Amino acid sequence: MIELVADGSFDAINLSIFDNKRPIYDLCINPNNTHSKILVNVFECAFKHLSLTLDDVDKFYCCIGPGKYTSLRVSLATIKGMLFDKADYVYGVTSLDLMAANTHINNGSFKIICQASQTKTYFADFTAQNGIIKRKGKILSAKEQDTPLDEVSTIFNSKKLFTKDIYGIDEKLIKKIGLFELAPIY
Repeated sequence: MIELVADGSFDAINLSIFDNKRPIYDLCINPNNTHSKILVNVFECAFKHLSLTLDDVDKFYCCIGPGKYTSLRVSLATIKGMLFDKADYVYGVTSLDLMAANTHINNGSFKIICQASQTKTYFADFTAQNGIIKRKGKILSAKEQDTPLDEVSTIFNSKKLFTKDIYGIDEKLIKKIGLFELAPIY
């Protein structure tokens, strides 16, 4: 089973492709150009390198944010265009869940705080058990100065997500969505 994970919610573009959960391609670039000028080429190069087409992909995981407004809009619009006739296998994953999986914490509680703009942060509390993260409640947002800090370890992520850690997320956090519901969180 070929699974593709894509994220363009911040400055970097990250693309991972798996064959039966075994990584076969991983790319993380921070392009000088805007996402709109490079994103389709990123997909084309990956498919060409692996001798695959979009028809070979069985599941497509897409990061829906939170993140930078323009990066999210461009990334999701591009993905919607690419997958217009393949809407039955799209899954949404949040950037905070990917950030939590990127911490590689095996056990314990922690908080992820992410600054999406100059004034707004998003945050959520997580637990990790045997390397699988679970979110405790909803993703919340606040003005940066109002972001709650507490006794739980807080991780301010660099916003560089690694889609290769998708399998460190509790499956209940990954939602199957239609292209019309593929809406950004910002």
